[in-house]
This record gives sequence, C-alpha cells and structure tokens, in this order.
Amino acid sequence: MQNPFTPKPGDRVVRRPRESEMAPVHARVERREVSVRGPTSPMMLVYSFFAVALVGAILLSLPVANSSGEFMSPIGTFFTSVSAMTGTGLIIVDTREHWTAFGETVLAALIFIGGLGFMTGAAFLLLITGRRSSLQGRLVVGAGLDDNRLGTIASLARNIIMMAIIVQIIGAILIFVHWYVVTPMWDGMTLGEGLWQSVFTSISAFNNAGFEILPDEYVGGTSLTGLSNDIPSLTIIGVMILIGATSYATLANVIDVRGLRGWRSSRDRPSRSSKQRFVSGMAVLLPIGILIVVASMYVDQNLLRIVGITLITAVLFCTALAYLVRIKSWRQLTLDSKLVLVGTGIMLLIGLIAFMTFEWDNSKTIGDEPVERKISQAFFHTVNRTAGFSTIDYSSLRSANLSVTEGMMFVGGASASVASGIKVNTFMVIVVSAYAIFSGRERTRVFGREIPRVNVHRAMAVGATATGALSIAIITLFAVQPDMDFRTGVFEIISAFGTVGWSAGATQHLNDAAKIVVSITMFAGRFGPITLALFMAGREQQETIRYATERVRIG
Repeated sequence: MQNPFTPKPGDRVVRRPRESEMAPVHARVERREVSVRGPTSPMMLVYSFFAVALVGAILLSLPVANSSGEFMSPIGTFFTSVSAMTGTGLIIVDTREHWTAFGETVLAALIFIGGLGFMTGAAFLLLITGRRSSLQGRLVVGAGLDDNRLGTIASLARNIIMMAIIVQIIGAILIFVHWYVVTPMWDGMTLGEGLWQSVFTSISAFNNAGFEILPDEYVGGTSLTGLSNDIPSLTIIGVMILIGATSYATLANVIDVRGLRGWRSSRDRPSRSSKQRFVSGMAVLLPIGILIVVASMYVDQNLLRIVGITLITAVLFCTALAYLVRIKSWRQLTLDSKLVLVGTGIMLLIGLIAFMTFEWDNSKTIGDEPVERKISQAFFHTVNRTAGFSTIDYSSLRSANLSVTEGMMFVGGASASVASGIKVNTFMVIVVSAYAIFSGRERTRVFGREIPRVNVHRAMAVGATATGALSIAIITLFAVQPDMDFRTGVFEIISAFGTVGWSAGATQHLNDAAKIVVSITMFAGRFGPITLALFMAGREQQETIRYATERVRIG
C-alpha cells in the first residue's frame, strides 16, 4: 500500500472545494403583483368607499333625513350619496329644501370622507377603525401618495388629514366672519344658521363638491347665483377650491412652513436680499392700492374700488403669510410639482380666455353685466372647473364654451387631490411626450429632467382608458334615455366623470336607469384613474425575452 503524500520543505498545499460545493445555488423569487382580490388590492379600497356610499344612501333614505318624513327611493338616495362621496355635486332635489339637519350632516360627512381621496381616505378609514395595515397594504397606499418610504406613510397621511381639517376650519371662520359678522346673508340670520352655513360651505368648497344649503329666497338664485356680485365670498371659496385641487404633495413641495422654533435650518430661512425685495414690493403696492381706492371715490368707479381693496387685502395677507411660510425657488421644486403648476396655469388661462371670449356679449349669461362682474364671473368659472359651484345658468352657455369647459372637466385637478378627472399630471405627461414625438426625440425631456418611459406609457393608458369609458357611458346614457338632448347628455356625463357637478339642465329629468348610469360614471371618475395606475404599477416587470420588431402603419 502506497504511503500517503508527505509534503517536503518549501511545498505549498492548495485545497480546492469539491464539485458538489461549487454547484450553483438556484433561488426562485416570485414576482410581486397587486392582486385584484384580497385585503391588499386597490379594489378593496374601492369596495370600502362603495360601502361607505351605501351606508350614506341608507341613512339618507330614512324619514329623519328628509323634510317629508317618509322613506325615499333607494335609487335617488344612492345617486345623492355617490354624488356627495365623489365630490360631484349633481343633485336631483334641492339640498336645503329637501334634507333635514340630519340629512345635511350625512352629506357633509360623505363629502369630507370622499374628499380625502382614494389613498388618504383609505389610510383615514384605517386610522378611525384602529386597524393596522399590512406591508403590502402600506405599499399600495404609498404608491397613491407618491411616497414609498414605509416609515413615513402613516405620518404623511396624518399630515394630509390635518392640513385638510385646518384649511376647512380657516375657511369656515372666514366665511362666518363675512356672512354673519360683516355682511349678514339675510335679515334675521341666527348664530346657529351662520355657523352651519359656514362649516358646510367650507367643507363643500375645499373638497370641490359643489353642494350648498343657502336659501334661494334670501340669496336670490340656485347654487351661488345670488353671490355673483359678492367678490369676497367668491374669492374665499375660489381659493379653497384651488387649494383642494392642487394636492398636499404639491403644496408641501412649494411651501416651507415656519415652525414654533423658527425655520428647520438656515437653508430654509429666507435670505436678506429676498427679504429686502419683498418689503420694497409691499411698500410700493400698499400706497398704490390706497390711491386707487381714494381715486374711485372721486370718479365713482366700482371696478377701481374693487381693484384697490383687493390689492390692499392681498398686500396685508402676503405680509402676514411671509412670516409663516417661504415659497421655494423654481429650481428646488420636483418635476411633478412643476408639471402640476404649469398645467394648472395653462388650464386656468385657457378657461379664462374662452369664457370671456364666448360669453362676453351673451345676454343669457354675463352679456348684460358690468365689466367688473364679467371679470369676476370669468375668474370664478375658471377656478371652479373642478368643484361645480355655479353663478350662471350653464344651460345658456354657448356651444364653443361648453366644449372648452368639457375639456377642463375631463382633465380635472392634480393627482392625490380632492379633484377627479385624468389629472393634470397625466395630461401634462401626455402633452410633453406628444411634443417629444413630433420633435423626433426618442426620450421625453422637460425642465432638464427625463420622464421615464413607463410613466409615459401609463399616462397614455389612463387617457385612452378614460376616453373609452366616457364613450361607453355616453352611449349607455342615451340607450336608457333616448329622448335626452345630445349636447346636454354629453355635458352631463363628462361633468359626472370629472366629478364637477355642473349641469346643463338634465339632472332633474333623469330616469332611474339614467341615474344609475350617472352614479357609476361619478364613481368611476373618482376612483378609476388612480386604481388603473396602481394596477399598472403593481404589475410592472422586466421582460427577459424580446421578439423581433415589425413596423405597423400609423395614420
């Protein structure tokens, strides 16, 4: 038998692993998808809101909720509940005359919960029920809030809820001071009526709902028609509408709030030069406003007086606000915020120009009004494109203006806001990507940043799906109610999808089947786009196999 190997001096022993130890380790990682069923599915959140709408419909059908003291039709109460939950504002009965204080409270609660939005509302429901969300559930909520940091989702949702409550409280205080203290809405208005009117209007305005409980016999018209000459009321309501339709994410990215202990860091503190420019600007604008007001007393021009008072109020408000907040520079903003701000500005500009161009000499709307009321009506109509308050009869708008209005309603507000539609973010991505295609560029670039191709594909899918859903809803509406005017029916469906609430006179004449169609359209418009986006985000995957390309004729 041969002796074992004996190393000699200077030899090195090299040990190699056995082949079994060198075998590769195969690990299978399953791709995570957002399921269409189960508690972590976005559809579960839709079901939750649908359940809340059903509960609201049941409460509204009770005799205690309406002035007649009888049980209401379930279809009518479901229509009203969905309209309030989605923040639409379409009504089949007069809100003040038909509903009691209990019914109005139910409507206010539905508006508040629905206005929190798809993702924030889901987090809010979890908070008030005391349930803890799972890891995948937090990922779903975070995707809707555009923040995937697990540790900040709960605090982010809490901040959004607190912001909504604070803004609505401030709005209610301002409305109460104006409607009850400074200029009472009607003679004999009690303190309780003033408080409830202020609270309900503030909730409806911030959540872009369009509901109101003002007495027509005192105010002088349905909705806000009697307030068409009340510039302070329209300004307060308009600002609240804009804040609600802009979203917390955009506002938080634009504004730095000063805490009780000062700014968080020296970088957040305004520079000395910016302070000097601000003080100089306010020192120049304040005397100009005072001079305009004084001049209006001699020439008796109401328009000059309104401009002067507005300028003085803006200066004082900006001075007080400058101590609490700091507006970030354009370079510090995220691409999402830039697209929202630019897109909102474009929509406001288009709406303002279209309204003043097509309705300036229309005697059925603003043609017989003085210049200052024409301007104020145009501004409020443009800002109000996501809410649905009306200061004019929309059945009297000219067809060209109706078409522009339908386009604005279809786009809606910002993502994760109280507004609906396909969202300004989606619209801007589609516009920018179309411009890139027409320019011959393969990649979509804007503001020095490139938009990922997957975002472009999702935006295109949301826009195409929304267009297809609108087409189906319009066809279904005319199938169940063939005698409806085509122009009026199309406007009604687009208003329902955008959860705006403007009506050209068709809502009161809908039959039961048409009410169901419009209710489904309102629900789809409120929760459809974000649900679709979440499904696409949850099913994103990297393809390992690519097929041979083949061109297809376009156009």
